[in-house]
Amino acid sequence: TAYEIVDCDWSSDVCSSDLVGRIAGQTQATIEAQMARWAVHVRERRREVFEVERAGGIVLEVTSAPMPDGGMVLIYQDITERKVREAEVRRADLLLRTAIATLNEGFVLYDPDDRLLLCNEPYRKMFAVTGDLIREGNTFEAIIRGGVARGQYPDAVGREEDWILQRLA
Repeated sequence: TAYEIVDCDWSSDVCSSDLVGRIAGQTQATIEAQMARWAVHVRERRREVFEVERAGGIVLEVTSAPMPDGGMVLIYQDITERKVREAEVRRADLLLRTAIATLNEGFVLYDPDDRLLLCNEPYRKMFAVTGDLIREGNTFEAIIRGGVARGQYPDAVGREEDWILQRLA
């Protein structure tokens, strides 16, 4: 229950924002701002999802939903492990991008759908004519078609479509 999550034996339905703040590990200003947002959501009958970090690094996802009778349902879910994993993924991504950026040679990586995932600056410089097309999410085909249209590939002149199809095979 919510009472167990905040480690509190609330004997009444009324509590001060100071008590809530101390229990949830939040500052008074943070709690007051959240309470103001809740009041708006209750008046406007909107659902809200937000995160609360408790002392000790526990992260809770809180879903608040207004009830037809004017009450509010709060659902708490411990998402600490998910947040830890997300942070690990961000660190690994940063490490990979940093390593690739330090290479002197051009490097590019496409996903299975031929969409550019990442590349480094030497690669962009090698294909400067299409530098504006070399961005995450753009397809290999769009990039080489742009290069052909701009005359970047001398071997393609006069046989553009065949050259493109050959590169895509």
